[in-house]
Amino acid sequence: MPPPKPPPPECGAAGVPLLIDTDMSIDVDDVGALCAAHALADRCETRLLAMVHDTGLGVGAAALSLINEYYGRGD
Repeated sequence: MPPPKPPPPECGAAGVPLLIDTDMSIDVDDVGALCAAHALADRCETRLLAMVHDTGLGVGAAALSLINEYYGRGD
């Protein structure tokens, strides 16, 4: 599957500020939530301010990073 289009030009202060606290591990609910958040940010409906991974599973943080990179928000 090709990656999604790059995010639109800077949305400025448009959109609801959003902090994501995830426990990304063996289930997929956090993946869906992250994809939805990125889709809303692409439409300037939200501003992704920060994401936190709060479990001891180290690969969860790596998964969070990979999903952000996929959507062009690796910073």
